Amino acid sequence: MTAEHRHSFNKGVIVFFALAFAISWGFWGLAIVAKDTALAPVGFYGGGFGPFLAALVVTWLSGRSPWGWFRSLWTWRVPFRFWVFTFGFPILLALLASAIHGLFGGEIVLRDIGARMVSWAPVFAAVTLIGGGNEEPGWRGFALPALQERLSPFTATLVLGVVWALWHLPLIGVRGGGFGAFWMSGPELLAAGLTLLSITTHAFWYTWLYNRTGSVLLCILLHGGYNAANARFVLVPEDSLHGADERQLLLVMTGLLVASVALLLVFTRGRLGR
Repeated sequence: MTAEHRHSFNKGVIVFFALAFAISWGFWGLAIVAKDTALAPVGFYGGGFGPFLAALVVTWLSGRSPWGWFRSLWTWRVPFRFWVFTFGFPILLALLASAIHGLFGGEIVLRDIGARMVSWAPVFAAVTLIGGGNEEPGWRGFALPALQERLSPFTATLVLGVVWALWHLPLIGVRGGGFGAFWMSGPELLAAGLTLLSITTHAFWYTWLYNRTGSVLLCILLHGGYNAANARFVLVPEDSLHGADERQLLLVMTGLLVASVALLLVFTRGRLGR
């Protein structure tokens, strides 16, 4: 890599990260200021498009075609096993976490499993389009390949995972009481730390999937699958998703993720499918 190429690489990635934070945090700031008004949902959901918009802007500024970049995201002709992984892995994690949570004394509810299965599809569609999947053109469609131009898959993923986790800070900080009510006492700090670790750890599975398939589309669907599975296949009563029960479940889910990524790194020898 020439010095000129290296400078261009550094500038492009840094500008992308700065724009993604500025756009998203700006929208989420609007949601906080406009709490309980019609603008709050606009700010909340608009923030999720920050990485996508940042990638479009940086692609355009670099002289490349934004439309050409956008068209490159939708690779779908990949081996069937990767489709199975994309849809099945998030559900498997949610069910395993529920079972382990139950083994440690948490309450599990099975009576409404049919209703959860029926409602999964619309939840999946919503979160894929505006509740998480919409981030992926930026994170895995722009930042990941740019970082892997210069860094190893492991290092590139760790850098992106940490940035991606920190990008969520406004959402984590207001989690306790909705937008406008920050919560950072002792137990909540533990939950926030686990959430940041969980997000960072997730990044390794996205890298593996992208490197094996070249498909950002599958990363979009995987993100929607995680969020939908957490919403519909974590088999605990909704009224128990707070306090000690929530922290135990979060600890179990984070532990499962860390263990799965440790195995992924061993089996791929740190190459993450590249």
